[in-house]
Parts: sequence; structure tokens; C-alpha cells
Amino acid sequence: MTDKTLRLKIIKALDGERLIRSERIGVAVEHGEATLFGKVATERERQLAVGVASAVKQARSILDLLEIAPDKPRPSTLYDHDKTYEPPFTPLHLEIEDAVGRYQPTEPLGEPETWFDAFAESLILPVFADVLSTARRAGHEGQVLHRKERDAHVYRLELMRTDHPANQPAPYLEVSPAESGHRVTVAHGGSYPGPADHNFVDTEMAWEDVEPRAVQKEVLRWVKRVFRHYD
Repeated sequence: MTDKTLRLKIIKALDGERLIRSERIGVAVEHGEATLFGKVATERERQLAVGVASAVKQARSILDLLEIAPDKPRPSTLYDHDKTYEPPFTPLHLEIEDAVGRYQPTEPLGEPETWFDAFAESLILPVFADVLSTARRAGHEGQVLHRKERDAHVYRLELMRTDHPANQPAPYLEVSPAESGHRVTVAHGGSYPGPADHNFVDTEMAWEDVEPRAVQKEVLRWVKRVFRHYD
């Protein structure tokens, strides 16, 4: 059985369990070893998802990267007429269909072949597109880029505030698979708005390997860095 067929079998098994919100769970398979990532509401749902995936006989092993994140109650519609309470950026709460529609890969990616490709398509690109959609609605500019280095895909998000200095590189954040293990390399750099250094340019370059479940927090922290207010 191919990895692609096994992945589809596990997804079908998760879809068939009514106590699991399978749309929040991503599945990647490499050499018969399956990885579950995404979010579940409770520890019970996490255990149930792992159990359902483990019951698929062709799976050699199951790696659990699920994050327990209870659903937040929706705000009361009583105050829908007053939008002043909304924060300037809510990248994880926008319409996914609209956000994903803004992403245009530079080359056909085809079917995910590794756990990172599946992780990127399920979680990273929607979050990138959510941030970009929000920025554009506020009048700022940006783009999502993709390239391939050796056998790995690299995804890059660039944002430019309306007051971004002319002829200066845009702040960017890149994600790619770490050299070992199921970890993600998050790198960021470019020219940021704010007080200038001795070269009159506030530049920054840094990178770090993080757990997949931490990528969304890293993206949000970077967005706050780009749109930080300076007196």
C-alpha cells in the first residue's frame, strides 16, 4: 500500500468517528509511518483520534502531534453592530475559503509526499493567507511565496506597512522542515519599521527550530513585530 492510499484510509477512518472533529486534524504519512497534527478539543478526543488511526492495520506507527485547544465560545451577536472591540489582526479567525483562495503557488506542488508538505498545506498556508488577507483589508501590502531547496519546500510570507521605507526589503517570515525530526525551522528577516540603527536601517535576521504546534504562535508574534507601534 502506498503512503498516499494509507493517508486516505486514515482520514476516512477519522471522518467516520462522530466524536472526532476530523476537519481540525491533519494526517501525513511517510514510509508507512503516520503523523497526526492539528487541534482537538479534549484529551479524550486526542486519545480517540490516535486510537482510530492506530486501528488502520497498514499503519506501521502513529506519531501524535495533536494540540489540545478547546473551542472558544462565539461572541454574542448582541454587539455585532459595534466592531470596535475587534483586534487589528485576527489571522486565525478569518474565512478559510477566502484566505486559501489568495494563495497562488509558483509551481504545481502535487500530492504531499512528506509530513511537512501536508502540514504546510493544511495549516501554514491558510494562516499565511489569513494574515495577508487581513493586512490587505487594512491597506497594507504583502505576498506569499514558495520555492524548493533541494528536496524541501520553503514557504515565505512578506508584509509591508503603508509607511514602509522605499527601496528597503520587506519584513519576511519563512518556514521549512528542520534538518532532523518532525520540527519546523522558522526564519525571519528584512527591514522593519521603527527606530533605525547606526546604519539608519532596522534589520533583523534570526531562525529557530520549533515544534509544529508552535508555528502559529511564531507567526502571530512576527505579525505583532511588523505592526508594532512606535511613538
